[in-house]
Amino acid sequence: MRRLILLIFLVLPNVGKAFVVSDLSGRQVIFEQLPKNIILSEGRMMYLVMALQPQNPGHNIRAMADDLAKADRGTWQKLTELYPSFLNKPTVGRSNTGQFDVEQAFSLNADLVIFSLNYRESLQQSETLNRLDALSIPYLFIDYRHDLSSNLLPSMNILGKVLGRQAQAQKFSSFVQKQLDIVEQRLAENKYKQPLVLLERAAGINGPACCRIFGQANFGAFAEMAGGKNWGSSKTSGVSVDLNPETLLVEDFDIIIATAGDWTHKKQSISPPLGYSAQQALVDSGMQALVQRTGWSQMPVVKNKQVYVIWHQFYNHPGYFVAIQMMAKWMHPSLFTDLNPQQVWQEYHKQFMPFQSSGIFWSQLP
Repeated sequence: MRRLILLIFLVLPNVGKAFVVSDLSGRQVIFEQLPKNIILSEGRMMYLVMALQPQNPGHNIRAMADDLAKADRGTWQKLTELYPSFLNKPTVGRSNTGQFDVEQAFSLNADLVIFSLNYRESLQQSETLNRLDALSIPYLFIDYRHDLSSNLLPSMNILGKVLGRQAQAQKFSSFVQKQLDIVEQRLAENKYKQPLVLLERAAGINGPACCRIFGQANFGAFAEMAGGKNWGSSKTSGVSVDLNPETLLVEDFDIIIATAGDWTHKKQSISPPLGYSAQQALVDSGMQALVQRTGWSQMPVVKNKQVYVIWHQFYNHPGYFVAIQMMAKWMHPSLFTDLNPQQVWQEYHKQFMPFQSSGIFWSQLP
């Protein structure tokens, strides 16, 4: 009998290791073991992976899309300086462009593909999911962009399971919730006026053209969580909308917050180059360029220098709560005199990033 039991375990080497993961679409996926060849259909999913396995962020990542390298050159440079092997990882087509290649995933021996939940319908329509099913390649849906306040922590728990980093995922969740609670509780305990906020998306990325405005989702939701009234929420229920600049000039905003980033590789960009390599003088000149756009200098909110910029990538970053803290401090300075988002951002890097913080991630009109 002992020999029979031993033979059974030899034939079934993964007995006791199998586990089930429920993703954000409600699907349940069975894994016989931890995936070792994971494909990230969006490169910026590495923000989440780094937070969960900062000491060795790429050991189980087989391939990824190129959006991290293209959209956030500062993070990509930091990451590849520490881990040059990322430069040699194959690039896959992004799911949001309909270019994800199932055959490539098969050829790379993928044992897991991570997708964003908001692209599920298009992936179904393109037959991508059916082809993955036919090849027995597992896939999971997460959300790190559309509704961070509801979906980030569940997404991190999902990734924590498939990366074998559940304890780190719990540590992350506790850290984030504590930081969010500081703002929520302070606002709940005090009376305050909601300032009218204009939130411009990727300000200056296409030169002086204006303006793409955040709606109810993403940074629009951040502003509401920080105690503001987002003007763009009445314009669209989605992430953003393009509006005629004349529409903005007649409004009496209390504060303007624009997302910005290091898009200096785009010749037309006038955006303040926020990020890990940012220099204050260049950020200041970029802010001046933004408020010199047609009509802006006449806006009372500009004259009062209530204009701020914040790192654009917070919109799909697990450290988004720092943006909420900074916005709360700008909108309600008397309520948050003791809050130090810079210190929190540095501590986040110590606990959840493979490298330390540097550069500039927010600023005020000088």
